[in-house]
Amino acid sequence: MNENKAPQEAVQPGYIRLVKLQDEGRLQKGDIVETARLGQCKVAHIQSPDSICVITADKRYFNLSGLGFKARMATA
Repeated sequence: MNENKAPQEAVQPGYIRLVKLQDEGRLQKGDIVETARLGQCKVAHIQSPDSICVITADKRYFNLSGLGFKARMATA
């Protein structure tokens, strides 16, 4: 266990935490996010700047919409 790392605060209900981005400043498929209810999830796809689909560790899909920020959409 890394003792130098400060413990993370719990994610507040209604918020998502960006845990691991492949490219700084850009949310895209494969990035890791966390919510209070779902825990850490992988971004399955971005539907719009305000809506993403995530997959949980137990392989369930959820649509998170009304995120309150404009995700910059990455085109492959």
